[in-house]
Amino acid sequence: MYKEVNENDFIDEMRDSFSTEWASTLFDYLEWLDPNYNLDTAEIRGDYTEYKDLEEYNIDNYRGNPWNYIEKWELEHNNSILWINEDSFIVCY
Repeated sequence: MYKEVNENDFIDEMRDSFSTEWASTLFDYLEWLDPNYNLDTAEIRGDYTEYKDLEEYNIDNYRGNPWNYIEKWELEHNNSILWINEDSFIVCY
């Protein structure tokens, strides 16, 4: 069964896990990738992670070990990134 959703529906579906800005950015991205995208909220929660800044990403991914921290250019080079604003971003796994 398929249900067509608009941006507001998508934001409402994702609100329990992610910020409004994140959901809006991701909606635009998914619609750009495939205008006929079939919404799978479980898949989205597994494939995309929101970070408020690079420090949060490093702590989450490198368990606070500063010897392993990466810089912004390394993040962009090694991952698919959707920038929400200057600091916040979404990593596509």
